[in-house]
Amino acid sequence: GVLQMEFRIAILTLLIPFAVQACPLCVEALEGSELGRGFNTSILFLLMMPFALVGSIGGGLFLYARRYSRSRQKQHTYVKANFNMKGEEN
Repeated sequence: GVLQMEFRIAILTLLIPFAVQACPLCVEALEGSELGRGFNTSILFLLMMPFALVGSIGGGLFLYARRYSRSRQKQHTYVKANFNMKGEEN
């Protein structure tokens, strides 16, 4: 039942560090070597790409929305200036 599941989760949690150490790159860790720095740099670039992509798309949408709202505001000001309250042109 529930106790067996909790026991299994506890055992798996304790065994995860041993599974991570089984990775050849993790065991040697390549500390201080050029190859290790190269791996770390490539991992950083791979991790940054999704953020850069989402940031670029979000920034583009933000700029588009801001320009659109400014153009709508200018059109609204033009309409107010050229028409009186009854809708007749000045």
